[in-house]
Amino acid sequence: MASPLHSAFCFEVLNASLEHDEPPSLGEVERLWNHYVRAGGGSNNKNQQPGVSLDTSSTHLQNESIPAGQANTPNEAPMFVTWDTISSDDSKCLRGCIGTFEPLELEEGLKTYSRIA
Repeated sequence: MASPLHSAFCFEVLNASLEHDEPPSLGEVERLWNHYVRAGGGSNNKNQQPGVSLDTSSTHLQNESIPAGQANTPNEAPMFVTWDTISSDDSKCLRGCIGTFEPLELEEGLKTYSRIA
């Protein structure tokens, strides 16, 4: 099951691709995610930036940090990456979606499909 960590990693990969830079590793994003969670990120606080929301419906990784490299996730999994756009009236529109039912190595699969979608 995808987690906010996986979403953050996909955004980092996409951003790095658009900036013609190397993306951080999944382990590095996990370390940064843990720092974010410990600092109170993702909670429903009033200091959240307008227009920015974090879907914390997944229980995985949302309320506690985990030791680097020890996420309760498989090394390989079927995966799909979907990008939606949100218009000014808050309606969502599919921008791109691609994936496979064949298990892929998690980090490389997310990198590949984040860019393609």
